[in-house]
Amino acid sequence: LKLNIPKNETPATMVASVFLIIKSYSAIFGINIFNLAKDEL
Repeated sequence: LKLNIPKNETPATMVASVFLIIKSYSAIFGINIFNLAKDEL
């Protein structure tokens, strides 16, 4: 998965894109990255 961020993207759409990427990785690796990230904070 590579980041493809157009120049005209707003912060909101960037957040949405990152969210989708994280969901994709979570599905690929079969782990809950959200819980993983929460533990890191």
